[in-house]
Amino acid sequence: MPRFGLHGTFVGIVRLGTIGGVMLAAAVLAPRTGRTVRGLAVIGGMTMGGGLLALLFDVPHWDRNLLSSGAYKYAPYIHAGDVADFEASLRAGRLEYYKEGAAATVSVRRLGGTLALAIDGKIDASNAGDMLTERLLGVLPVLLHADPQDLCVIGLGSGVTVASALATGLVRHADVVEISPEVVEASAFFSKENGGVLRAPGVRLIVGDGRSHLQLTNRRYDVIVSEPSNPWMAGVAALFTREFFEAARARLTHDGVLCQWAHTYDMSDGDLRSIVRTFGSVFPESTMWRVGDGDLLLIGTTGTNIEGRLVNIVERSRRESIAGVLADVAVERATAPFQLLSLFAGGPAEIARYGDGAPIQADDRMALEFTAPRSIYGRSKDTNGTTIRQLTADARLPAAVTAVLHGADARSWTALGTMDLKAQAYGAAYEGFRRAVALDAHDAAALQGASDAAAGANRQAECRSWLEGLAAGDSANAAVRVELSRVRAAAGDYDGAIAAASEARRLQPGDPRAAEQLASVFADMGDAAHLGPLADALVAEYPARDDGRYYEATALFLHGRLAEAADRARRLLAANPRYAKAQNLLGLACANTGRRECAQAAFEASIRLNPRDASAYTNLGVFHLEGANAAAAADYFAEALALDPGSAAARDGLRQVRAAVGSR
Repeated sequence: MPRFGLHGTFVGIVRLGTIGGVMLAAAVLAPRTGRTVRGLAVIGGMTMGGGLLALLFDVPHWDRNLLSSGAYKYAPYIHAGDVADFEASLRAGRLEYYKEGAAATVSVRRLGGTLALAIDGKIDASNAGDMLTERLLGVLPVLLHADPQDLCVIGLGSGVTVASALATGLVRHADVVEISPEVVEASAFFSKENGGVLRAPGVRLIVGDGRSHLQLTNRRYDVIVSEPSNPWMAGVAALFTREFFEAARARLTHDGVLCQWAHTYDMSDGDLRSIVRTFGSVFPESTMWRVGDGDLLLIGTTGTNIEGRLVNIVERSRRESIAGVLADVAVERATAPFQLLSLFAGGPAEIARYGDGAPIQADDRMALEFTAPRSIYGRSKDTNGTTIRQLTADARLPAAVTAVLHGADARSWTALGTMDLKAQAYGAAYEGFRRAVALDAHDAAALQGASDAAAGANRQAECRSWLEGLAAGDSANAAVRVELSRVRAAAGDYDGAIAAASEARRLQPGDPRAAEQLASVFADMGDAAHLGPLADALVAEYPARDDGRYYEATALFLHGRLAEAADRARRLLAANPRYAKAQNLLGLACANTGRRECAQAAFEASIRLNPRDASAYTNLGVFHLEGANAAAAADYFAEALALDPGSAAARDGLRQVRAAVGSR
């Protein structure tokens, strides 16, 4: 906000207006009244000049954290107890880059271990949930083309898409067209994910308008990928019109492929149908793919029988180069054909049926530019995604898709759920894991994945009821009871959690997971009396497992034996330096014995190892609050609240910070 506020700005304008009036009067009266008025004119001019200089150098100070927060878009998702908590959530994280350009304001923010690139506050790319879409934008169209030598990517973003296409080993040359020089600068923050792709051989960066490039260049491409920002952004709707798609088609080689990004979230039913129909009117041979939590890829060809090309995905996706590209988005080499083709949402027939009757977006009738902004306010709904999923429910699927779906086993569905969970597509992940459990009710990974996805989708009660039904129907299933214990403990039902874990331990006394889950419940309760003996038994029976030693150290901490707890935590970390919970425990032990350097180092190490653990941020916030560093404390509490909106400790910490600042 401006430093002197709206009132100060108004006063400044009034004063300049008064001075200007004096000057004008002096200029009019000077010829009649002589030197006195001319002197007043000179003085008035000097005063106004000074006032202008004061405004010039005392410019308003805008809060970049708030300007880049995307409050207009993300406010409905913030669970704040009051205005102060709301503002703290908007400011959460560290702003790594901010620059205002002619095309957009571009920022990069680090929050909870995630690096996100935003255009005018709206996140367009990240190294977390968006990675699946960014990877597949580059991989899917390349896999579908028979020989994709030349590529054009419109919209650089984080650089991951063009890097993914090149990493397949199939593309030899890539033109990247980006309208914003600021996005080019910001992409450098994603060098770990994009491998410094702009310096790669065969890559040419063109800073300019993507549509103009397609209309003016003589170059032809085998594959074009268009990944603009959302169509509600000013000017972006022009990249969803018939004329744009025609320009792209004209620059494609024979059997060329265009991949167009769109989205199902924050979009009216009519607008999305219009986009799909417009695309299909230029590319009758096209397909739809649902990716992540609300992304839609439209892939069309200038050739024929695009569904026949799906077999290329089956044949190529198991290659070592493809597996390497997709490893960080949890696509496994063995199950890659199933994971990728399960995203298929329709071919030419489904696209024609879905878009039937919708208006075609044209340059002279670009209604999308005016209708799209109506849908960005309020919480997103998945009605478009549900409608698109129904398109293939009763349809005759292409042979390649049918084959992989019919051959899917529990491992395949678990892999799909894991991919969706990493993409933060929690609803899809939950359904995938449940399909896996339906095939193998003892699959511990699928059971845990289902409860993790349910938490992300806010379907914990549904998941608990489902697990209780599974347990009731299979009296010998220990894995279900371990997971049921986790879900009950997360809901605060410690008695129910203890009962389920104890029953699992009775059913499989040789399986350490049941005992470790029971220890976790006792640790959450702060029940040192029960935790201590159980932890000792875990260490004795399973000396090679880290969890037993962690709970042993936790029991010592709860008993107030802080030096011994710190010693046990250090021993565990010496054996396994990447055990984040042990670092957090070491930090607590050191903080409670006044060893501040040790505490700070341990808490910071815990966050580096697991940047999604809200408790470590809260502990570091308390540490800085006790050290009278209110600003640092507020930052850590805000980040904890962003990761866990229900954290009472983080919310209380922010209140203490405000009280401490207010008392000064």
